[in-house]
Amino acid sequence: MAWVEDRGGCYRVRYRRSGHIVTDSTHAERDDAFKQATLLNNATRAARQRYMPLPAPLLSQWAEVWLSSHLAADSTMARYRSMLHSPILPAFGEHRVDAISRQDVKAFARDLSAHLSDTSVRHIVTLIGQLLRQAIDEHLVFFDPTARLRLRTRPREPRPFRHRRPSPADRRPHARHRHPHTRDHRRLHRHAHQRTACPHPG
Repeated sequence: MAWVEDRGGCYRVRYRRSGHIVTDSTHAERDDAFKQATLLNNATRAARQRYMPLPAPLLSQWAEVWLSSHLAADSTMARYRSMLHSPILPAFGEHRVDAISRQDVKAFARDLSAHLSDTSVRHIVTLIGQLLRQAIDEHLVFFDPTARLRLRTRPREPRPFRHRRPSPADRRPHARHRHPHTRDHRRLHRHAHQRTACPHPG
C-alpha cells in the first residue's frame, strides 16, 4: 500500500517492501504524488489477483503448514505450539494471513503487555513474524507487519527497600560517641584500686 508524505515542500511516494519502507518517487505537486501512489496501489492489486487467484489461507491453517515443515528442537517446537495455542491463534486464527495489519499486531502486543512480561510479548510477536515471513516466500503475503515494529517497554518498578538488621557492632557505642571523660574516669578508678590493694609499709 503506497502513501504520500509531505517532506519539506515536496511530496514523496513511499511503500513497504520486504519489511522496509522504500521511497518510490518525489514530486513537487501534491496531486502528482497522489496519482503515482494510486498507480502503485492499482498495480499491487493487479499483481495480487494475478499471483494469488485464491484467497490467502487463515493463520490457523497456515500455522499447521508451517509447523509441519519447520525444523527446530523438540523443546522449541513445544514452545511454539504453546504460544500458538495461546494467545496467537485465539486472536488471529480466523484472520487471513494477508489481512493482518501492522496496527493489529501493535494493539495485540499492547493488550499482552498488561499481563505478560516484555520478553514474553517480544517472543510472541517474533513468532508471528516468522509465520508471515514464510508466507511472503510463498507469495501469500506482500509484507511483514511485524518488521521493524517497536514495542514499548514498561518502566521498571522500583525494588522495595529492605531494612538491614543492625549487627552487634552497630549496637556498641562508637568511640567518638562515648563520654569525653570516660577514659579519665577509668584511669582514676584503676589508680584508686591499686592504692587500696597495696599494703602500707610498717
